[in-house]
Amino acid sequence: SVAQEDAVDDGRRRGDEVKMRPIKLRFVLPTGADGVSGGNIYNAQLIEALGRVGAEVETQSIRDFTGGSGVELCFVDTLNLAEFLASSAVRGGAKYGLVVHHLPSLEPGIAPGDEALAVEARALPLFDRYLSTSPFTTALLCSRGIPESSIFTVPPGLPARVAPSTRLAPPPLRALLVGNLIPRKGVLELLEGLRSNGVAAAPLELEVVGRADLDPDYAHACALVAASPELRARVRFSGVLPYERMGELYATAHVLVSAARMETYGMALAEAHA
Repeated sequence: SVAQEDAVDDGRRRGDEVKMRPIKLRFVLPTGADGVSGGNIYNAQLIEALGRVGAEVETQSIRDFTGGSGVELCFVDTLNLAEFLASSAVRGGAKYGLVVHHLPSLEPGIAPGDEALAVEARALPLFDRYLSTSPFTTALLCSRGIPESSIFTVPPGLPARVAPSTRLAPPPLRALLVGNLIPRKGVLELLEGLRSNGVAAAPLELEVVGRADLDPDYAHACALVAASPELRARVRFSGVLPYERMGELYATAHVLVSAARMETYGMALAEAHA
């Protein structure tokens, strides 16, 4: 609860002294932690919020991972399960936490023999604490034999709410999809469906906001479909936008579209709803 921005802000408005007991934490961040993704945004906001309420938080890249000595708890991202297993630094008396954004076993279509599944099975029981980003993930961990008492459930904080308004939607309908161009987000399937179902005759414009560098082949396939005669005047890829601009983007869209095949939380859905 100390990481919940709303609780901290509410306490400050009341004049309360919102502090936690002194604690020293280390977050081991994945490679590319400065890139735009839901996991990176969550990590950065959590670390900032913990610092505001009195925790001493240090960060370290997984490339420089030296283990959990010298801190009360060392958090590792689920992207780095293989590096955690391979590191000799984990042998010792340090305590480790796992930030559970998305497990390999939740990836749609993953092959049963994929090495990532074996890594997950070996690494998951080794942690002392688990930081879950949703009730869904907490239930999943419990089903894998993780004691609920060792799980912190901390959903992402939401942006400041705006005053509700009645939004007119004269044609064309402005649809927004927020997600990086990777198979799990289902953007290619959505575009193919729009093309084959005659979207050219419908008053619809679709803006896609997200990174194209994570899976270049998939992103290229999306671009080819979007360039078809049926869609090229309807679909726009805006790439990566500053996170601070997302509120403006949500406010000017008529609808938010999600084609994701799997979301453990779905930050864009929650943010647009707020």
